[in-house]
Amino acid sequence: MKAPSESLKMPTRLSSPEQLESLRKDILSRRDSKRPIITVCAGTGCQTYGAGDVYQDIVQEVKKQGLETKLEVKATGSTDSARRA
Repeated sequence: MKAPSESLKMPTRLSSPEQLESLRKDILSRRDSKRPIITVCAGTGCQTYGAGDVYQDIVQEVKKQGLETKLEVKATGSTDSARRA
């Protein structure tokens, strides 16, 4: 499987809302709708509250349960909910 950066042809910079929407649709069309994604905030504020440990614990539990092919765990940038905490 190719890394996301290899499979997506992203412009160096998006210059319009239409390009962003096109990129969003392209990314969504490549996702397996039957394979959920668990996202964990990995932004600076979240790291302060232990997000790195939470992420590692989730990854370990997914492996322990043998679910690597059934779901994906991703660390993301800060989420809006993190700002409200």
